[in-house]
Amino acid sequence: MALRRPLLVLALLGAFGCRGRWPSWRSADAGDPGAANVRADLSGDWPLRTEAELQRAIDDALARARRQRKAVLLEFVAGWCSDCQQMVRIEMLSPAREVLAQRYERVTINVGNFDRHLTLLRTYGIDRIAAYVVLDAQSGMRVAQTTMEPVTQHREITPERWAAWLQNPR
Repeated sequence: MALRRPLLVLALLGAFGCRGRWPSWRSADAGDPGAANVRADLSGDWPLRTEAELQRAIDDALARARRQRKAVLLEFVAGWCSDCQQMVRIEMLSPAREVLAQRYERVTINVGNFDRHLTLLRTYGIDRIAAYVVLDAQSGMRVAQTTMEPVTQHREITPERWAAWLQNPR
């Protein structure tokens, strides 16, 4: 019985995509440690940073990008987001992997349950994830933005299509 609830949560998250507003049933799982553990296990390498740590990471990425003539890619993600997990798989494959390495300094922003880094979420109008914002290294200004929600259900994103967008973001 304890395993069913986390699996149901994951299935429903997949059905609803990774929008900023959780369905009303979310609060029913707030006290279920099994559901929380499943979400935590999916977080991978997406650290929960303080505002100051995140700002330092963005500033450092902008400095590196200026030196290397790259852009900065802000990646808005969360461990519970099935679209984010799918994008990780796509980014590990050619040609997306090579384009990311050659053209971008990346900063991952773990939004938690859309309760973290609210200023950045508002600044870029992020209300669903996986969301990506390209910043010009010289000015720090947004060049392009896209959302990959819902990759897992309706949208076929291949490594080739993702690499094409990354090469010419708009």
